[in-house]
Amino acid sequence: MTLHVAVMGGNADEPDQHATWGSWGVRGVDDAAELASDGALASPDVREVLVLARQSDLSAARIAGATIAAVRPDVSVRVEAHRVSLGVLVRAMERVTTGPATSNALHASFSATLAATTWGAALPSVTKLARPTPSMYQHVQSWFSGGHGFIAVHGAPGWVARLPVRHLGPGQVLPRMQDVSAGGASLVHECVSFGELPEDAIAALFAMGLGTRPTRRAPVGDALTQWGHERAVEFVITPATAPSPGVPTGICGVCNQPVWGHACPFCRATVQSAPHMARAQGVMK
Repeated sequence: MTLHVAVMGGNADEPDQHATWGSWGVRGVDDAAELASDGALASPDVREVLVLARQSDLSAARIAGATIAAVRPDVSVRVEAHRVSLGVLVRAMERVTTGPATSNALHASFSATLAATTWGAALPSVTKLARPTPSMYQHVQSWFSGGHGFIAVHGAPGWVARLPVRHLGPGQVLPRMQDVSAGGASLVHECVSFGELPEDAIAALFAMGLGTRPTRRAPVGDALTQWGHERAVEFVITPATAPSPGVPTGICGVCNQPVWGHACPFCRATVQSAPHMARAQGVMK
């Protein structure tokens, strides 16, 4: 079986990326019909499709999922929307392009990577920034010229600071990550910036715990929509390798794949615990 992943909201002209488990690509939000007729989905080997989108593009993602299901009723389609940027979705997928052997394992690895991701932006002004929420004083600071801009970081909670950053609190540093599949070995952070970050913002990332300079690449998505300013430069910090999702909670009784969670993400069947499944197979024998 092969999985295809469609990340909605980007440039439909970008070539698909191929991996050991299948393929994935970035699609425009208005390309539902074109996506459903894509050659990558025509292969009989494709048995599952995962459609990923930002929360704001959920309606378009659902239309894409329904269109795919109509064209390929034999394929299991899952649609997911996340309160992150398009750049975060793309980076999380790039981290899991190798390794997972099944569609469910890929989904679990993607979810684990997404949970371990820190993202934010450097921006000249926060007057139109909705999330994370700037303070009233920071709004006032944005009204006056001068200064080095701001850094905004999503998280629980997110935070905003004027550049250069003089002090970081305990909740503003990068969390220490460990790979449970490697005996608790530490995972290294890796950062990509979608555009050129100012040096003050890079210094703030080092202060947060980043060990190497960000890798610059072309912008993905709309900075004005995501950050309220057309000159915002987004950065996404992920583990250099995808973290392990841990031990499966059981096995899907429909597709027979390992499952991480209470139900199979594609079949939507309630998971059977591994011991229960083994007993059932023993009885059937």
